Amino acid sequence: MPDLQDISNAISELQPEAITDIGVLASKKDPPADYNVVAQTTDGFDANLWKDSIFKSKVTRYLCFSRASKNKQLCNVVVDMKLMDLKETLPEGFTSIQDTMDSQEQALKKERLCVKLVPRHTTNTAICDLIIQGKSKHGLANYTYIGEMNSLGIWCQLGNITKLKDTGHKTSSASSYTSDVVRQFPVSPTSSPTKKNIVRPDYEHHIHNLYTTSALDDIPFTICKKCVSTSRVEIQPVHLMGITIKSPQEIEEEYSYSFNTEHGAVAF
Repeated sequence: MPDLQDISNAISELQPEAITDIGVLASKKDPPADYNVVAQTTDGFDANLWKDSIFKSKVTRYLCFSRASKNKQLCNVVVDMKLMDLKETLPEGFTSIQDTMDSQEQALKKERLCVKLVPRHTTNTAICDLIIQGKSKHGLANYTYIGEMNSLGIWCQLGNITKLKDTGHKTSSASSYTSDVVRQFPVSPTSSPTKKNIVRPDYEHHIHNLYTTSALDDIPFTICKKCVSTSRVEIQPVHLMGITIKSPQEIEEEYSYSFNTEHGAVAF
């Protein structure tokens, strides 16, 4: 017994692609490229939708549709159709087929055909086939009745939209974002994300736990003993361009002042 999943897949493969555009033609002989003409009814008669008067010249109108699209992911698909009177208000989201595609004449006589298109990725179902029913008025399985013109019934078939898989767009976007973050905020090789911050006590009131330890912490910094002389170095007077540079001791002795006079004046 075949598996139900296999049957479902087989049905999906047999189902036509979603229709991307619907139009009306004045002649069925030379349809536009990638368009199919509904030239005959289900019982083999001419599918002309225009009903002519006896005293007027012969006028014909035929439905046509296309499943072609340059980009299946970004294209629009037809999700609904309505046959309306010319005086009726156009429903929201619908567009009216007013002119024929080949001759730019009035598309239909007393009624207008309206279609609703939406982006493919926003819907799960769309119209995938159109047929014209002739003299037989029996219901058609898997088809939805749209309306009647020139004693002919217009029917459409709804089908499921085949979802196209994303080719790693989200992954690439995430990778790009991560790379940007790393470039802006490089991570130090010596830092550890799981290591707790340790605050030095002498700077605790200044940095508020923002200081982290490093390899140089707690190492005393002193001057090498070899560089320090135990004997007092006497600074000798230096004469540079007539200017005598004196030592601090000489300056202190030369300009020493006891302020005895001032102190005596304050005492009185």
